[in-house]
Amino acid sequence: LGDFRKAVQSATLSSPAGTRFLSTVTGKVASSDLADPEYWVKHVAQTVRFADAMAAVEAEGVDAFLEVGPEPTLVKMGKRCVSGANYQWLSSVEGKDAKVAEAQAAEEAAAVL
Repeated sequence: LGDFRKAVQSATLSSPAGTRFLSTVTGKVASSDLADPEYWVKHVAQTVRFADAMAAVEAEGVDAFLEVGPEPTLVKMGKRCVSGANYQWLSSVEGKDAKVAEAQAAEEAAAVL
């Protein structure tokens, strides 16, 4: 983790403006800790609390979920973690053209949100 710590310490970090961020490190809303390099070291080293974070998202009243990446892995996991059925799930692009279309799909999905 030493090399990762050095790399993240050299990065310019900030908390997202105008957006709540639910941490899979704590399972709760994160804020200024996102700008702390040690948060990201913990993110790599500790157990992922995905179900806790999804429960927190559901408790916040969120009804749309967006995953940006080459496979819809987290969308599939997320559907198993929440109790309601009235959610909009926006998944990433699948297949060999994923890298080319990923940015466009993210932009379109974000417009829906």
